[in-house]
Amino acid sequence: MGLELKASKTRMAHTLEEVDGQAGFDFLGFNIRQYKVGRTKSGKNTNRKPLGFKTIIKPSTKAIAKHVQGLRQIVDNHKGAAQAQLIGALNRVNCGWTRYYSAVTSKTVFGKVDNLLFQMLWAWAKRRHPQKGAKWVANRYWDVDQGQGWIFQSQGQAQMRKHVQTAIRRHVKVAGKRTPFDGDWVYWSIRRGKSLDVSARVARLLKKQQGHCVECGLYLRDGDQLAVAYINPQRTRWREANANLMLVHQHCQDALGAELAQLDGYV
Repeated sequence: MGLELKASKTRMAHTLEEVDGQAGFDFLGFNIRQYKVGRTKSGKNTNRKPLGFKTIIKPSTKAIAKHVQGLRQIVDNHKGAAQAQLIGALNRVNCGWTRYYSAVTSKTVFGKVDNLLFQMLWAWAKRRHPQKGAKWVANRYWDVDQGQGWIFQSQGQAQMRKHVQTAIRRHVKVAGKRTPFDGDWVYWSIRRGKSLDVSARVARLLKKQQGHCVECGLYLRDGDQLAVAYINPQRTRWREANANLMLVHQHCQDALGAELAQLDGYV
């Protein structure tokens, strides 16, 4: 077909040993590399024998630098804008970037980027009020009394989402020979939040509760009689209904009696 590899983007690499002074490689914004570690932290082969190294995937240096430069550009573009507008622009970028890297080793990187962003925002705030002291500026643009560090928040309650607020969730391999068509709706609902064999509402609740009954704490299993109920029967308006639902065993629902308002029907 006449396709060729681009020479400037092609090199021989080794994920453990250095080649031309560099180990590992970058791919789609990720850096993939193996590090020599001790016996207790080593990865293991199929026979459970230590390999002597551990594979770590994290955001690449180029991807981090590009993201930081993008944040700096956003802050520069909002020098005269309201704080809420700046927060909205930053949140759109922060949420998307952190979710992309939320399945790899990114927590330390998120913290470093947050520190850099704080410095940008502090310079942004000081520039707007050159005659004011640091304490006044901090109280004007940050909420510092909630026990969660300095929160960049406008007086209209628009709050900037920090990078470290995105949880790291490791990718979990599909167990055994399972497929979405094997009829195990409990497993697939917990994993994906949807299943072909159960309603979308029940599947979402199973994923949210990680397969546990809210009342007794035991696992919900195929064959159990289940019920969808309100956590707080006094809050059943449509805006509150979805967040106010829980999935429980039918016998747990019966034990609660009139304390909970059960929805119509069983699942």
